Amino acid sequence: MYKILVFGMTNNRGGMESVIKNFFTYMDKDKFHLDFVCTREGEIGFKEDFDRLSKSPIQYHRVPRRREQPVLYKKALEKVFKEGNYDAVWINALMIVNLGNMKMAKKYGVKKIILHSHNAKTTAKQFSNLVHDVTKQFVHHYATDFWSCSKQATEWMFPKKIHDKVKWIPNAIDIDKFIFNEEKRIKLRKEFNITDEEFIIGNVARIDYQKNQEFIIDVFSEFAKRKDKTRLFLVGGGDTSSLELQATELGIRDKVEFLGMRSDVEDLCSMFDFFIFPSRFEGLGVALLEAQANGIPILASDVIPPEVIVNSNYYYLSLNDSPIKWAEKILELHQEKRIDTNIVKNNLIEKGFDLVSETKKIENILLDK
Repeated sequence: MYKILVFGMTNNRGGMESVIKNFFTYMDKDKFHLDFVCTREGEIGFKEDFDRLSKSPIQYHRVPRRREQPVLYKKALEKVFKEGNYDAVWINALMIVNLGNMKMAKKYGVKKIILHSHNAKTTAKQFSNLVHDVTKQFVHHYATDFWSCSKQATEWMFPKKIHDKVKWIPNAIDIDKFIFNEEKRIKLRKEFNITDEEFIIGNVARIDYQKNQEFIIDVFSEFAKRKDKTRLFLVGGGDTSSLELQATELGIRDKVEFLGMRSDVEDLCSMFDFFIFPSRFEGLGVALLEAQANGIPILASDVIPPEVIVNSNYYYLSLNDSPIKWAEKILELHQEKRIDTNIVKNNLIEKGFDLVSETKKIENILLDK
């Protein structure tokens, strides 16, 4: 059994967590096993899926946070490596401010040490960003493999001198799972009391500065002035209190639904008529791939890596453009139809986002085939 120790998972069911879960879904469980290092309270995102999929019990190694208890963190991590006998370490990162886990993996003879970049920027403080810029210059002294979801994510995480060694690992998705489903659309629209005439705009992302939901509400406020019978659905975990207040002050609170974290995103995409995604930055944007698998028209910010674009009904604007311009663009596009399922499938496969084939490639990389 090839044992992999995974770092970087949080308790959020977000894009990075989805990527790891998606790949493990199609990995050969007779050959590969995952364990996790957990530094946050609560269960990691998709824990129930990992437990269900794995053929042997998963170890969730709880260790203190390094910056809060550095001595105990090192001691706990030493124990994990001494007892684990791992073949690979898979470090999933948004930024890199220390090399401790890589150094320890190398110390204990782990043959494959993977640093996987999932973002193109962070909201960290200036000092942390400075530490990141310095630390990344040394990652190749300890990591053996460098993975990235986009060119921007490569530039953010790795020094220029090793860019030619970075492997592009597409944020592949289960295409069939997200294909448009008319029955699910009807069912959910009935549950939310959505009439046939209502135009539903959706967004799927954790509530966070990066994801820019306050801008979405400003855009929707302008759109609602121009289009009767419309609602906005925001899907994602996080504190929505300031967004709810914003919607109230704009007089659209009754038209905005905050659904929190959901396990049926694929069904909700079928319920939507339009998808909006004005992130301030992204490594790639898994939610955009899932929405495109559904064939839904999309309006996103132009800072998102272009590698994510697979469908012809994907549009983008600058975040420097006003909410009015965004609203008018949605109004211009609101009668666009979903792209045919067969076309969507072919688009995603051609661009390398088919989960089955990409998982096989990862298995071969891990086994040095």
